[in-house]
Amino acid sequence: MEAFNNRGNALKDLQRFEEALADYDRAIAASPDFTEAHYNRGVALLELKKPDEALASYDRAIALKPDYGRSAVQPRSLQFGDGPRGRLD
Repeated sequence: MEAFNNRGNALKDLQRFEEALADYDRAIAASPDFTEAHYNRGVALLELKKPDEALASYDRAIALKPDYGRSAVQPRSLQFGDGPRGRLD
């Protein structure tokens, strides 16, 4: 699961967001409670101009780990159109 998440991060860094999203989905399929994969999935979705789906991924990350501080801030960028500000590793 971490391998998929890590590869997704590398693909996201290369701006290959569709491929990154596929890897985050694989990580989540292997471990549905993998908070970081849900968060990173949200970042990729936001880059793909899918804010509703991104918000759902952020909400899932927060539901899994309410103290996941940076993911709690990320949805505000949807409101203000700032876009993603980085990722959690």
